[in-house]
Amino acid sequence: AGAASLGLFNKAESLARLPNQLLMQPTMEPLFRALGKTQDDLDQARYLYNRAITLITAYTLPLYAVLWWVADVFIYVVYGAKWVEAAEPMRILLLMGVMLNLLFPSSVLLAAQNRLMLELRAQVLNLPIALLAVYVGLQWGLTGVAWAVLTAAALLTLHLLVYVQRTLRSSWSDLLRALAPGILMGGGTATVLGLLDSAMAAWGQESPPLYLVAMMSAGGACFALLILFTPFTALQSEAARCRAALTRGLQFIKLWPRENLPRP
Repeated sequence: AGAASLGLFNKAESLARLPNQLLMQPTMEPLFRALGKTQDDLDQARYLYNRAITLITAYTLPLYAVLWWVADVFIYVVYGAKWVEAAEPMRILLLMGVMLNLLFPSSVLLAAQNRLMLELRAQVLNLPIALLAVYVGLQWGLTGVAWAVLTAAALLTLHLLVYVQRTLRSSWSDLLRALAPGILMGGGTATVLGLLDSAMAAWGQESPPLYLVAMMSAGGACFALLILFTPFTALQSEAARCRAALTRGLQFIKLWPRENLPRP
């Protein structure tokens, strides 16, 4: 497709993976160690695996919702007008980023259970599917390629999930329960931003930086309220930890000026 298209697609994909890049490295290594220690305890492994998915999706899906709504304005403001064509494939690839919340923990689980050959088999089978899909998708430009990559990622994720379910002797309903808090938090954030976008759509054209700040601030506020006052039992411990951290931060802000006042 040419160097320009490749550059645009790489930009779209790197931005779409951003939420996962922020969280996966600091979470997957501890998860692997924990799963390795409980290799023979399927109940504990099942709990750790589903718990990891719950927390990762709860933190990343609201961010994905924000990026989906501000994709074109974000790229325009941060990278310039020449990169705006990456916005539409970025929106599509954000859905692939959501799948990474399942793909990475599944890969870690299989590794901890000494079943890397299962993942290797899935990757080898997926490679020709991905190549063929991208080749066909090229007919529709970057958007077609993005849908092709998304399709291949979906098939790979489903393949690994089947292996995980068999390894853990788990059920799909357990997985759905693990995903539910994150999906609802992401959906709530997306709904709030959709309403805000309809109210200030003109800002995106007239003042892109102001629109970007307003949308990202609203998304951040929505996420903070959802995590601090979450109705989900699975996130109560996270909510308590965030409230404690906020309390310590407010106490520090309150005491800091007094401690640093010049002495007479």
